[in-house]
Amino acid sequence: NLPRERIMDVPMVGEVISWKGKVGWIKPGEDIDHPEAAKHGGKLYAHIKDVVEEGQTLQKGASVQFYLFKDASGLGAEEIVSL
Repeated sequence: NLPRERIMDVPMVGEVISWKGKVGWIKPGEDIDHPEAAKHGGKLYAHIKDVVEEGQTLQKGASVQFYLFKDASGLGAEEIVSL
C-alpha cells in the first residue's frame, strides 16, 4: 500500500490484458503523457481492491474505465469499473 497520487481527474478506458488472483495489468486505450508511462511496457497495475464492484474479478479482454494514479512503483488504475 504505497502512497498514491491521482494523475488525471477524468476517467480513462482500457482493456484488461492479464489477471491472476488479486492483481492484473490494464492496457490504456490512449497514450499517457507521463514520464513513467513506458514503465512496465506501458501497462497499468491493477489490484482487486481497486475494482469498484466488490468481490468482482476482472477477466482478460474486458473493457474497463478507471482513474490513473502514480506511486513509487509506477502507474496504476484505481476505481476500476467494467464496461
